[in-house]
Amino acid sequence: PAAAVDAAMRFSSTPEEPAPAPATAAEKALAFVQNMTAADAARYATYAAGGAAVYVVSSGVLSTISGLMHLPPTTVAKYGFYGGFFVAAGGGGGGGGG
Repeated sequence: PAAAVDAAMRFSSTPEEPAPAPATAAEKALAFVQNMTAADAARYATYAAGGAAVYVVSSGVLSTISGLMHLPPTTVAKYGFYGGFFVAAGGGGGGGGG
């Protein structure tokens, strides 16, 4: 009978009293955590892990680029020259062969 009463209340023309909204930030946070399901927690943890991974990868890429940009031009020219010889000598891989 309780389910029938709940269903009747939902379809009744008399409005129900809305639950009071949390007033403080702490109450809002507590209400959010109390209403969270395991699936919600897993989804939020996945978002957090993805954000952390993006941060770590991007900071690594930026530090590598910054390091390369701070090399002196003579060093870049020297290793570019050596790299050209390495590729021309066939040490750069590639196909070939019969």
